[in-house]
Amino acid sequence: LLRQRDEMMPVHQCLDAGDIEGAIAMATGCVAGGSRYSSAFQKLLGELFLETGRIDEAQALYTKVLEVRPLDWARVGMAKVKSATGELETANDWLSQIIDSNPFCMQAYDALVDSTRQQQNMERAQEVLQAAVDVSPMSIVRQTSLAETASGNHDYKAASKAYSRAVRLREHSCH
Repeated sequence: LLRQRDEMMPVHQCLDAGDIEGAIAMATGCVAGGSRYSSAFQKLLGELFLETGRIDEAQALYTKVLEVRPLDWARVGMAKVKSATGELETANDWLSQIIDSNPFCMQAYDALVDSTRQQQNMERAQEVLQAAVDVSPMSIVRQTSLAETASGNHDYKAASKAYSRAVRLREHSCH
């Protein structure tokens, strides 16, 4: 991990300086150069492509990765691509499959919550958040999101429980 951090340092320095295009160019060069950490660079590249709205490039990258191996981060990335192109049902199907195969992939829960919120399906968003909180109960951000969503759905019992947990977790945290 320390070697990976050292090799990725120039890319992260570009990002810290606000030079996203420079970071993309560096990461692309490292992948093309056959870096030992190509997978980490590809993951970062996919996120940067999505962040900058380069959906076609993100889709091409995730497709290439998934042709080799079904990595969860690439599957979640492909679901985000589907969501960005308006294929919300397809994105939801991808994310549900990821959660079924790996219930500890918190990134999939978060993406599914975002997708169901885009569809204005707040009851489903609450169900997904509850499942995520059941798997990872120490996340203050998810507890707060569950509380707010449950409150919006007029499920005050679930909201009260989630708010209580969030307050208890925040007591000795940076939040």
